[in-house]
Amino acid sequence: MLRDASGAAVGPVRHIHADRSGELWLLLGDGRLRRRDTRGAWHDVDLGGARGHTFGRARSGPPLVATDRGVVRVQSGDRVVPVSDVRHAIVLAERDDGLLVLGLSEPMGRFLALREGRTVGSFDAESLRPAAIAFRGEDVWISCDHGAFRWRPPAAPERFDRRDLGARLGALLVDREQGVWFGSSLGLVHVPRPGMRLWGVDEGLPVTDPRHLAWTASGLWIGTWLHPARFDPRTGRFEVRDDVVSSRQICADRHGVAWMTARRRVASGRAVDGIVAFDGDDVRFQPAPGRPGGCASAPDGRVVLLAGDGVYRTASRGAPASRLGALSPAGCAAPYLRAVARGRLWASCGPQVCSAQLEPSPAGGWDCETLDDALEAFDVLEVAPGTLWVATRRGVFRHTDSGWTRLPSSLREPTPSFFRLAISPRGGAWVAGHQQAVRAVPTGGDWRVVERLPGSIPRAGNVLERPDGTLWVASPRGLMRVPADERGGHGPPPPPRVVGLSHDGRPLDAFRRVTLPAGEARLEVTLSTLSYRAPDLLRYRYRLRDDAPWITTRRPLVRLAGLGPGRYRLSFGASWDGTHWSTAAHALEVTVTPPPWATWWAFSGYAIALLLASWAVHRVRLALALARERERTRIAMDLHDELGAGLGSIGLLSSLLGEETEPASRRRIAAEIAETSGELGASVADIVWSLRGRSSSLAALGRFLVERAGRLLPPETRLEVRHPDPWPDVRLSLAVRRELQWIAVEALHNVARHAGPCRVVLAFEPAGGRRWRKMVEDDGRGLPDGARDAEIGGFGLESMRRRARAIGAELELGPGTRGGMRVVVTFDPRARHTA
Repeated sequence: MLRDASGAAVGPVRHIHADRSGELWLLLGDGRLRRRDTRGAWHDVDLGGARGHTFGRARSGPPLVATDRGVVRVQSGDRVVPVSDVRHAIVLAERDDGLLVLGLSEPMGRFLALREGRTVGSFDAESLRPAAIAFRGEDVWISCDHGAFRWRPPAAPERFDRRDLGARLGALLVDREQGVWFGSSLGLVHVPRPGMRLWGVDEGLPVTDPRHLAWTASGLWIGTWLHPARFDPRTGRFEVRDDVVSSRQICADRHGVAWMTARRRVASGRAVDGIVAFDGDDVRFQPAPGRPGGCASAPDGRVVLLAGDGVYRTASRGAPASRLGALSPAGCAAPYLRAVARGRLWASCGPQVCSAQLEPSPAGGWDCETLDDALEAFDVLEVAPGTLWVATRRGVFRHTDSGWTRLPSSLREPTPSFFRLAISPRGGAWVAGHQQAVRAVPTGGDWRVVERLPGSIPRAGNVLERPDGTLWVASPRGLMRVPADERGGHGPPPPPRVVGLSHDGRPLDAFRRVTLPAGEARLEVTLSTLSYRAPDLLRYRYRLRDDAPWITTRRPLVRLAGLGPGRYRLSFGASWDGTHWSTAAHALEVTVTPPPWATWWAFSGYAIALLLASWAVHRVRLALALARERERTRIAMDLHDELGAGLGSIGLLSSLLGEETEPASRRRIAAEIAETSGELGASVADIVWSLRGRSSSLAALGRFLVERAGRLLPPETRLEVRHPDPWPDVRLSLAVRRELQWIAVEALHNVARHAGPCRVVLAFEPAGGRRWRKMVEDDGRGLPDGARDAEIGGFGLESMRRRARAIGAELELGPGTRGGMRVVVTFDPRARHTA
């Protein structure tokens, strides 16, 4: 319980009010006024001895207070200023423009409209007790205990009767969408568009499905499949002409007379085909035998009617329609007249649109064009001079020199099924159909929708627009009126908000920022728009980024899958008509993280690895170039060592041969020249063999040395070869096979020249791991007794040591098992030259 600063209760409370600043106002049971400020302190407000009865909404600041002496306003400093001396106000409210409306209890049901203290309007609500007042634009809405009123002072009020309001009314509210809410004995009633009225069978309409409308001086005429009826908009009453069996189509001429082809029951009770004219309360009938074929208003204001026996046209007021002539049924046996344009009659005939000559007089038959065998032409209209449209179940067609072509945008409507066309004074035409009615204007070979009928209509039969902007709509629900101020609604709906967010079915709590892992970007966003006006017409749109295109959907659910890594800013909008959208609000920021291999630090690693790889490739290429250069140098040195000395010897021997005169000496010198040349040739062949690709195996080296030993050793020396059988597949690097070849050949040269052996052993065997051992052993003269490896000299032996070191091999020189000498090289087949 609220208490004041002294701890005492604030007392019995009659009324309570909270103003826009957040202060709380109380009217106590004894009529005193108390205020609680935003700090919680209570203040007594002096009403000058008056007793307060109730609060009223003020245009700003503290509330208005109705007292037993009149209406007062509380200003700053709790100063009370009189507004009106009118007493007995039990409901009151002040509009933003200063209009004050009071509902009185004495006399009961009296309502006053005051501006600056002066009465600008009043009415009596049939002794009903006032309950609440609310404002909706220029209208004042009033609820009483047994009724509701819409009032625009100083004009007379309009009683708002709805069966669903219930017997007793109380609370009243106008929401931000300008919908009106009533609290009644039946519950809470929402009227989204209170200016729109609907009249059906219960109000006197002959049937629930009117089709055609025609405005005349005597009221609104309605064509139905049963009987025509006249509606008086001022009284809301229908006058049904049950003596006429309507063919639905009804047309008004320039004099305000309604015409139709129909059947009328005569005095004998028999139904006679003919033409009916409704001129105020006067009904004229003109017999015209045959099937009624409809009517159409001509550009000159007259009406053309198609009866069974020919074509008729109205003349002056009060005169019967004149028969112009008859048309042959060729082309269409049962045409239904829809329009008069270009001096021709236009009629629908199933899937065909037919035309016939009207001026100077009807003649010949109908010229028909088939739109589509699956379609039915419902209505034809000249939307603009020279532009004809036809409504079908699959869009709207336009007439061109080459025939009828469909308007592409008409197929993009939610339900592209259209039935009726009507000219709009504001431009373009109303196109009525299933679940909608739109006003469209022609744009080249297409149309552009500029307005949509508010609300949902099961099937709009016809739309008639008055010069003041009021729309009258024939629909399966009955006759509907849409005032001009209800057209186009009151702006777009509120922006949608995110009310649900889930990732792979798992709800998320964050509605502003979401981070999703790579490869799992499956997101569901649930939207909601706080709108009660027409929730079934709501449509939504969203986009992933501010510069991305909008995506439209009918459902308040957005499913996103397959989003690539990056940042997204989702914006949302809502609309009732797909044209006017709420401001994109509530941006949802979604971050999709990239996979580990696509992060910035991964790309940094890739860059570093690329640099290292490039550096390594450069180093390898440089090493290969250096290795090739060293190899060339070694080959050059080998050629120089082998060929230089030999060529020098040949040159010297050639000089001696030229000086020698003795035949025996000349033969000896020539033999030495031939021997030296042969050795030079063998050395060159050895170098060439080592460079060939097919010499890269251990078996190839063994076969070469066996063949070379056979040429070097004397015939009486036996060669013994030892190796694994079969030869293993061991590949030798170029350096290994070159150096092993020269070491082995040098050893065989030494054996052949100096040892004088009876037996020579050439052996290859594994030495453990990847290493192999090559041995050349003879049983000839051998080394001096006690000689060690380090003491064995000579240029050839020193060359063998150097070559062994070049490939990291181990060279052993020593005595053989049967005397003589043994040369052993232990090597790695894949070794390279050392630096």
